[in-house]
Amino acid sequence: MIALYVELTLYWFLCWCIYHMCFSKLSFCSLNRFVLIAFIFCPVLIQWIPQDWLMTSTSGFHEFKIQWHEMVVLPEQSFAPGLSANFIYLAMVCIAGLFWFRSFLQLRGITRQAVRKSGDSGIVYYLPGNTIPFAFLNRIYLPLNLKDSPDVVCIIRHEQEHISRMHYIDLLALSCLRIIFPFNPMLWLLGRSLRMVHEYETDQRMKKFVEPDKYARLLVRTAEKFTPVNAQLAHAFFSITIKSRIMMLFSKSSKIQTLRYLMLPLALGLVLFLHAQSTAVLEKIPYSVDSGTDTESAMDADSGSQSTKIIESDGPNYLKAEKEPSFPGGVSELIKFISKHLKYPEAARKKGIETTCYVELKIHQDGRAEIKNLKGNQHEHFTACIEEIVGQMPKWIPGQADGKNVTSTVTLPIKFKLDEKNVDR
Repeated sequence: MIALYVELTLYWFLCWCIYHMCFSKLSFCSLNRFVLIAFIFCPVLIQWIPQDWLMTSTSGFHEFKIQWHEMVVLPEQSFAPGLSANFIYLAMVCIAGLFWFRSFLQLRGITRQAVRKSGDSGIVYYLPGNTIPFAFLNRIYLPLNLKDSPDVVCIIRHEQEHISRMHYIDLLALSCLRIIFPFNPMLWLLGRSLRMVHEYETDQRMKKFVEPDKYARLLVRTAEKFTPVNAQLAHAFFSITIKSRIMMLFSKSSKIQTLRYLMLPLALGLVLFLHAQSTAVLEKIPYSVDSGTDTESAMDADSGSQSTKIIESDGPNYLKAEKEPSFPGGVSELIKFISKHLKYPEAARKKGIETTCYVELKIHQDGRAEIKNLKGNQHEHFTACIEEIVGQMPKWIPGQADGKNVTSTVTLPIKFKLDEKNVDR
């Protein structure tokens, strides 16, 4: 999840840069809103695209050389319990959820203190004090001292436009993302840009009901009269700087500038391309890492406890297929699976036995994996251990030839190695 968090942050940063360079100054606010929604949510949706759709297959039928890494299995070792990355992430999610819940309780408390009035303007709640006018869902909140003001009609109309354009749906969906990916700076920046576009869009629609000069004077005249409110879930009347709103109110973009929006599919295509490349790089890690590179996977992803230690080095295997078989989730998931389930046989550890096994797996057309051959300095303890873990494997993504699933083979070199302190003497 941490890797996904970082990846999405980079995509959102790229989208935020593209938006501010190409779209933010345009006065087509409804289109800008669509662009921002796409930039916020499409990088998340892309993560659910099946990897098979992103991986390009090679044309023609030829032989592949697949370099898997030798996996060195060491006995389990205890370690002092600490905070894992996943635990920290879950704690951040809980904290972000509490902040959201606090905002909801604040709105609920404000509603209980307010005087409710229903009419042609919809549901209006009048609040004591000088709280900034704002809207939440289909409700409008106004300060009580504004009830008899000549500006109240214009302000209510402004909040009604927020409701009719369903801006609150954008904010609720964004709030969910901010809980799932807590304290993400790019989500905060994109959310701020989205709020600005909401206000720009509403201000432009207000020009149908009031002259722009009068509306601009209303913004300036009332900007310093009200007390700010927590606007995480609501649209406050003055949540965005007055200067930028007035500038956008009188701004006009030429129709030719709408051609810039053709860059939206290009930008999303770039994000999809980068995601496909990152997926391809992850899938090809076993084929491209140089000899002598050590990688450890010593932490159990679920419990945070140490299980099997894996060190990778090169080992060849030949496979004839257009598309090689792969473990669900890729190489990283295969390493996690082996590190979690494969244990050093206790009987072999006590006797100080070490060995290297070359496990040749037969991957059937339906993805089932079974041991085709077991080579190397075998011992019954290691054989039983390997047979057990292969039996627990989920179905693989089978190899393909001519667009059809085929039976193919994969060889996993596994080296069982003991440290001196792990040998009983």
